[in-house]
Amino acid sequence: MEPKEESLDLSDLREQIDRTDRMLLTSFVERMRICGKVAEYKKEKGLPVFDGKREQEKLEEIRRIAPDDMEESCVMLYNKIIELSRELQEKIISD
Repeated sequence: MEPKEESLDLSDLREQIDRTDRMLLTSFVERMRICGKVAEYKKEKGLPVFDGKREQEKLEEIRRIAPDDMEESCVMLYNKIIELSRELQEKIISD
């Protein structure tokens, strides 16, 4: 007798999504707070916000570690995260 395949329960799946979203939000907020500290450092040292080399390295890392079937989506997500990080740094440096 083969084991019975568990049926999918939409409410359970949505709970998993909600838990994952909370973890993502917590991680995003932490990342942005660290970016704020980076901005303070750059402001103190007179460094520019934009660091194209660092951004390219980060995106290459994401391409390397992302699952093949989600690579483009992961790169799109990180492009947006980098853009938001840059905007935050520009705001902090200009204040």
